[in-house]
Amino acid sequence: GNYRFARESINKVNERPYTTFVNPLFNAWTYVGEGNYFQAMNALKKLETSSDTHTVYNIHSGIISEYFDKTEEAEKFYDKVISNDANDVSFRVLQIISNFFVRIDKKTKATQLVSRYYGSSNIKEMLGSLSDKIKEGTKSAKPVIKTANEGVAEVFLEIALLYKSISGGSDYAHLNMAISEYFNPENDIAKVAMADIYEEKFMLKDANRYYDSISKKSELYYPAQMRKASNLIEEKKYEQAINVLKKLNKNNANNFQLLFNLGDALRINNNHQEAIKYYKEAIDTIFYETEKHWPIYYSLAISYDKSNQWSRKEPQKSA
Repeated sequence: GNYRFARESINKVNERPYTTFVNPLFNAWTYVGEGNYFQAMNALKKLETSSDTHTVYNIHSGIISEYFDKTEEAEKFYDKVISNDANDVSFRVLQIISNFFVRIDKKTKATQLVSRYYGSSNIKEMLGSLSDKIKEGTKSAKPVIKTANEGVAEVFLEIALLYKSISGGSDYAHLNMAISEYFNPENDIAKVAMADIYEEKFMLKDANRYYDSISKKSELYYPAQMRKASNLIEEKKYEQAINVLKKLNKNNANNFQLLFNLGDALRINNNHQEAIKYYKEAIDTIFYETEKHWPIYYSLAISYDKSNQWSRKEPQKSA
């Protein structure tokens, strides 16, 4: 593409957050497209000193360094990310850095990095899938970011997520997400983010179209299918939702939330006998009961009542 023209065009936007965030990132990746490593790194320097952007600076410096086969420099930048910024890295960053460590034959380092976040229960299935990918990975694996255009896509994804976090920023988020998708239509995190935007607009069929485009091999497959099932329930397509959850259950045994959701879908569809079965399986997975588990007992009681089995209601587990 005409990287110089693109660079000159975006630099005409003289307002925050473009001058302080967007332009340095975009400019850097246009220089990558031109094969100019030193200009690319120089463009990123504007992000180095601010505490708000040092994580972005280090991660993009690492990606650009590995793009130009400067392995030692890339590792130094990535090490800064995981040592200094360990508490605010995204799942995308974990994907990029763990992939790099696998390709330089440092699988142990990749595994240790991912294991730090196992306590994040909301993404434990994604982390488990990423860990499997690390175990199966080889030095010949392809990098996550393979082209300058894919680097540009990361820039617009970050802009979209920034706007998405701001009240009233949904339309700008949607616009930048579409630009990101144009430059890299294969980024599953971008697909999930786009689906989320459609959900906010109650365009559930469009959201599920994005979820269905995510491969079973992707770390994002499990959360995408869970959200697809929720959307189907919202649309009162209970049988379809149940089928989605049952297929997911085959490869995600003893998953409390999955079993709970499946029980709920069956209960809403008036299949109380089978709902009871999955509620009880979900309860059996509870290691330490807390208040967050109370809703499942309420749902179980409803199914017992509706199926005239109230006398068989399970006693609650002791804490």
